[in-house]
Order: sequence, then C-alpha cells, then structure tokens
Amino acid sequence: MLSELGAVALHGDGADDVARAWVAALLTRSGSIAAEALLTTDTMGRLFAGLGEVPGIRVVEGSEQVVRILEAEVLGRTRKLDPEGLDDVVAYRQANPAEPIPSVLAVVDALSDGWSPRLRSTLEVGSRLGIGAVFLDETESAATICLELDHGRVVAVEPAVRAGDLLGCRLFSLDAAEATDALGALAQAEFRPTSEENPEWTEVIERMEHPPPTTEPWPDDVVDTSAPEAPVAVQVLGLLTITVEGKTIGRGLRSVAKELLTLYLLHPEGASVEQAVENLWPDTDPSQVHRQFWTAAGNLRTRLREATDTDAKVLDQAGDVYRLDSEVVSSDLWELQRALADAARAPDDEAAAGALRRAVESFGGDLVQGSGWLWVEPAREDLHRRAVDAHLRLAEFEERLGNPAAAEAVLERVVDLDRYGEEPYRRLMVLQAKIGRIDAVKATWRLLQRRLDLDLDPDPSSGQLYRSLTGSDSATSRGDERSGRSSWRS
Repeated sequence: MLSELGAVALHGDGADDVARAWVAALLTRSGSIAAEALLTTDTMGRLFAGLGEVPGIRVVEGSEQVVRILEAEVLGRTRKLDPEGLDDVVAYRQANPAEPIPSVLAVVDALSDGWSPRLRSTLEVGSRLGIGAVFLDETESAATICLELDHGRVVAVEPAVRAGDLLGCRLFSLDAAEATDALGALAQAEFRPTSEENPEWTEVIERMEHPPPTTEPWPDDVVDTSAPEAPVAVQVLGLLTITVEGKTIGRGLRSVAKELLTLYLLHPEGASVEQAVENLWPDTDPSQVHRQFWTAAGNLRTRLREATDTDAKVLDQAGDVYRLDSEVVSSDLWELQRALADAARAPDDEAAAGALRRAVESFGGDLVQGSGWLWVEPAREDLHRRAVDAHLRLAEFEERLGNPAAAEAVLERVVDLDRYGEEPYRRLMVLQAKIGRIDAVKATWRLLQRRLDLDLDPDPSSGQLYRSLTGSDSATSRGDERSGRSSWRS
C-alpha cells in the first residue's frame, strides 16, 4: 500500500517509529537487490543512531543529493520502460524477470529551501517507476498525502478524500532498539559467493565455477587471430549488439550484465571482482561487492550458454583475475585495436594502409552508443579520437599510394564522424583542390559553415585556406559564407 500512497508526510507521536518500521520491512522482505532506502545523514542519525552500514540503506549528505539521485533514477528508468512501451516497473519486471528494477524509498526530515518543486515533479511520476518518499515533516509541500499520528494511530489525513481505510488505523512501528536489531542482521549478512550460508545462490555459484588457475601467465594478445571463429560476436562500436551464430540476442540479458561484458571487452587483460565493481558501480556497499559482480556475471554466462547451447565458460579465471574467453567471444572493438596495432608495426606503407582500412571498417560508431553509462565516457572519447586519427592517417597513405579517390572517400567519412572538428574539412578541401575539384572545395566549405552554430564562424585559418584554394577574394568569401548560412536557415 505504501507504493500507492506515493509521497507521504508523517508527523505526530510515533511518526519516527512508523518510518523505521517501513524501512525495515522494505529491506528485510525485498532484500538489498530489490529495494533501497535513501536517507540523509540527519535522518539516519534521527532514526537509526549508532547503526553501521546496512545493505540497501544509502546515506547521502543532504536533501539536495536526494533530489538529484531521484531525478537521475526517473530518467534512467524511463529510458528502460519507454523503448519497450511499458507503463510501469511492474510491467517491466514481468517482461524482464532477470532484471528487477529495485524499489527506492527516500526518507528525509525536510527539504532545503527551493527544492520542493523539483522533488514534487519527480515524485509525480515516481509511483509508476517504483520510487516513493517519506517526509518526517508535516509542512513538506512535496508530499501527496499527510498522516497525523497519535501514538501510532492515524487521527487525520490530508487531503481528506484520501483517508480511505487509513483514518483510525494503528500503523506498525519499531522503536530505535528494535529497528537496530532487525537491520543489524542485514548488516552482518555479507555476501560471499563461496559461502554455504547463501543457499539461494548455490545455482549461480555452481554455474560460475572455474578450474584452478594455471601457473602460466596470460598471453599479451587476448585475441588469437589464428583461432577458430568465436560463436559469440559482440558489437560495441555503435549500438551494443550481441549475436550468437548470426542470431541476435534481444532479451534476457540484464543491463548490469551488458555493462560487465563491455568492461571486460575494454580490459581484455582481465580484472578482479573488486576492480570490476569499482569501475562500474563505485557506490556499491562493500559488503555487496561480490553479490553485485556475481549477479551480473551469472546472468551473462547463463544467457550466453543458453544461446550457444554449450557449456562455454565465457568468463575465465586466472588467480583473482577474470577475463573473457577469446575462443567464445569476439568483438569489433578487439578487431579495431588489433588493426591499429598492426598499422603501428607495419613494415611499409602498403601494409600500414591495409591495417588502417581494417580499422576504419571495424569502427561502426561510438562505444556503446546511446547507453548512457557514465563510466564509459572516457573510453568512448578515447576510441572516437583514435578512430578519427586512423581515418586521417589512412587518407594520407591512400594519397601517397596514388589513390586520391579512396583518400577523398575516407575524408568524406571522417567529416561525418567528427562533424565539428575543422581539421578534417581542411584536409578534404586541400585534396579536392589538388585533383581540380574546386566546386567540391566550395561544397565542403559550405558544409562546415552549416554544421557550426549559427553564431560561430570557422577558424580564420580555415577561411584563409579556403580563399587560397579557390582564389577567392575577401568579398567573394563573405558572399559564400552568407550563401551557406542563408541556405542553412532556410
């Protein structure tokens, strides 16, 4: 019933005890994977003084952080539901049983000045997304219902039309000592994948067993080009796509499993459980690190095993380090990295150009395009820069090898890849001028102008280069610029 109430304000005698009972019931019944309580430091001290870290309770400094976290949750959850045309998290859980979206209950004393409108708009859609809030303040304007208590009994409800069966009810409650006892048990239940005290994880543990680590070191090159074709192909350059023997896996793979797979593709040398969780989910409770990892790894291995209809390991182990099995998994990312390495070691221009052609062909777009994972941004930017450099180098080799048409095609592709960087446009104009295509030079110049903001002119050096290539005087150049901007506005 709490999720149906939405944002609740509690005040009066027994309000704190009721809030404690709600938090304890949520976490003990749902578990820390399926539910999370979000408390400010002040609220934590008020309700659970002296209680240490508890799985499922997240403590932040102030109410401003609570608002920002809930706003991010609304955005992330909406992005999951909307593409599948689902109305709420209940429908999402039914459609994706392997990826339960946890309920989030925020509990705060009161909001800082000016933050109520933002939180109110967030909570208006929160109920369908599994997000609720409890305010221990009768004046909180972000609440949708206010309950006045007298020794835990509801004596008044605002607005009155929502009283229903609540008026006159005595709500369950826990005092501070009782709540500490109940939640203290959760705090001591640290998950270990080898623990016999976690029978519900026995199947996951058995699935993820690995042979003892070998004494030989792992090879430097994770992907052996002479190895037979791997059954699982993962495209991460562009939209994340996983295919098994030509068939795309569309359902059953959790978002956390996809993140884990992407991380290990970026680190073919491998990473330990702790390193993987720290990179992907740095806010994970220390007692939940192994649970977080094995939840993702178990889903990844189970789903890919089902698709391949084999006992393939997918993740292999050497000591404390896990890594993807290159005999099971291949990736366009690895092909790009291998091609760039071959180009760097190439003995001559012909071999370097061949390797760079492979690199350019393998780059289908930015890393896990559209994923919204913040942790992936540095790698995405780095790979984008490397791809642009590979295109520019390939264009140089193609021109040097007497293939100007191929060089022009590569530069035309890179100006689409790096739409706002002026260097590719300058190189393209120089090449077009060399082969006598002045009209193409002018078209490239106008394309650069259109793609820049209306109030932003190209760098003066680009304009100077354009005029030198076309033999245009300043007036002609300004006329071309006005023509380009006019067509853009139209």
